[in-house]
Amino acid sequence: NDIVQTLGLSYIYIRFCSRKNFNIEDHDFLIKNNWSRPSNKFTTGLTMELKLSSKDEFRSNLKRNWRRNLKKSENLDLSYPIINNHQVVSKLYQEMKVMKSLSNRNIFSAEVIKSIFKNFKDKMIVIGAKDLSGNIVAIRAAIIHKKVAWDIFAATGKNSRKDGITHGIFSALIEECIKRGCIKYDLSGIDPLNNKGVYKFKEGTGAYEKEYLGEFEWSNNKLLNFLVNFASKYR
Repeated sequence: NDIVQTLGLSYIYIRFCSRKNFNIEDHDFLIKNNWSRPSNKFTTGLTMELKLSSKDEFRSNLKRNWRRNLKKSENLDLSYPIINNHQVVSKLYQEMKVMKSLSNRNIFSAEVIKSIFKNFKDKMIVIGAKDLSGNIVAIRAAIIHKKVAWDIFAATGKNSRKDGITHGIFSALIEECIKRGCIKYDLSGIDPLNNKGVYKFKEGTGAYEKEYLGEFEWSNNKLLNFLVNFASKYR
């Protein structure tokens, strides 16, 4: 109501997604104060979190298929340098967009990537998979906050179709996070029903599933609430 009055608005719609662990007290508090769950959510409210302590422990907790693919990556003659150039990341996302026929909403734009590099340069690790020809064929990145690493970029290019590349680069990123004192790695969302491939990849790391408090919405107009939720089906 303060926002409505301050901005001089007649109608308003607000949606937020909380990364706080789910608990019934916070859920009930929001419901009692006229917040509700959106009928069409942008996220599942689920993620996976990986506890970090050492390279050896990370490898010991890997699922069998994941471990097998990691071994394949060790035979690919790849190196894993740290990437500081946002254009390298943008190029790979564009290649992935064409290769997988993705829409613009499924990738990070060049402008957003540049902005993330600028604003998180001291708190972000970007690892590249580099082949013998000097090409960066894949990247994976995390933003570190209070000893927790949050998954951010993950892109593969046209020269990255060999088995094990994504496993090798993720392992290299985890090792770098451990070196920098991280104790957890948040894999930034899962969708077990609609994105089983990504879910299986994340599950194979030995991470455990957790639920966020998630999405809530509030509006002072029921029609506006309905229109936003209807439009979100086609975003």
